[in-house]
Amino acid sequence: MEVEVDVKDDGHVNAMVFASRAAFKAPLVAHTVDLSGVDASESNSIPLAVSAGFGCDGASGTPGTPGFSGTNARITLTGSSRSLHIHTEIEGKYEEKVVDLGDSGILLIRSVGGNGSNGLDGMDGSPGENGKNGTLSLNVVSPDMEQGVNGEDGKPGGNGGDGGDGGDGGNGGNVIIYASDVSLFSLVEFDVRGGNGGMGGKPGLGAPGGRGGKGAVLEKVSGHKEKFLDGRDGPSGRNGTRVGNHGRIGQMGSVMFVLIKEDNSLESFQDRYNLKITKFCIEDEDSDGIFAPGSDALVTKVWISNLSDMSFDSHQGCIANFPHSYAQIPIIPAKGTVEVDLTSKPLKSSLGPGPSGMCSLALYVLGREVPFSRCESLVPVEHPLKILELDSPAVVSPGDNLTLCVRFRNLSKSDHSIELELFLGNHFSFLPENNS
Repeated sequence: MEVEVDVKDDGHVNAMVFASRAAFKAPLVAHTVDLSGVDASESNSIPLAVSAGFGCDGASGTPGTPGFSGTNARITLTGSSRSLHIHTEIEGKYEEKVVDLGDSGILLIRSVGGNGSNGLDGMDGSPGENGKNGTLSLNVVSPDMEQGVNGEDGKPGGNGGDGGDGGDGGNGGNVIIYASDVSLFSLVEFDVRGGNGGMGGKPGLGAPGGRGGKGAVLEKVSGHKEKFLDGRDGPSGRNGTRVGNHGRIGQMGSVMFVLIKEDNSLESFQDRYNLKITKFCIEDEDSDGIFAPGSDALVTKVWISNLSDMSFDSHQGCIANFPHSYAQIPIIPAKGTVEVDLTSKPLKSSLGPGPSGMCSLALYVLGREVPFSRCESLVPVEHPLKILELDSPAVVSPGDNLTLCVRFRNLSKSDHSIELELFLGNHFSFLPENNS
């Protein structure tokens, strides 16, 4: 049987793919080179209230500050997975480190933009001043008599301030990686996302107006009391009208691969080799067309596509790995497909009892699974002979011969001999001898 998967070429691979690859291999990270930008610090400045002559208006929230961008760097890889030399160049300064990634670990290079800080909330307005109470004073015309005045109106409350805008996230860094052996590129994954923008601040609340003053009370000689008008309460301030805008996400960084050739010339690529198993052929070990329980499934041919502009050409080779067996493929051209004939030494995978078995084939470079290269298929597991019909008499008397009619179908391409064992259970009933 032949299994094929759909493979699409989405053009050049952008930095988001590198981030997803990093997530794909996150548990295997053995060492990290962190070139990420620093997050912006939260502002500690408190905006001052703005005096309006009555209650004070709350000031608008201070905008957040932008995050710092990831660092641009040139990184050269030499050596092997067990002794990987990392040469890092940043703005003319050099650093070298040797790390052991083990048998399956990877090197993660992070140059993520820093997060922008949040905008501050707008300040609440301050309450309006209370109106003064009315007072008594001597009558100018008749100094022996007093007069009163109304209470003053309360002053308006201050308006709430608007929320401050969040700071923008920093941009992801631009990373260039060099190697003379393309297989070393499989040891590295990247994360060059832009930083997150800060949250916008909330608007402040308007303050209540001041209470109106009490009107004066004038007690006359006749004993009557004259009450002057109380002042009106001041109007409340408006709530802030604007929620701060959230900061923008920083721009995605970039990654470039540079191959150092034998003559020391350089060739640049936007993506490393992008290998996928597009199709493979599975045969049963007996070549009878049936995958029997407990038998081996044999992969006799594999088609591997390279969707990138970078050829895979390494003495380390690419490994097509099946459970308990593998095959080595040294060269896979750019934008090409190779057909690997494994008939002389097929890959084997033992099948279970059924009713189906999973055949899973993946590519490995330097012991690391190539991201998203795996191809899987369910294989039907069944016996070569199938019982179609079992015909027997409903009742058998003592001394009678029992005749069974069994019809089989051979599902395979081979001849099979049959041995039958008859087990009589509760499905058969025998009549007693005196039954008439």
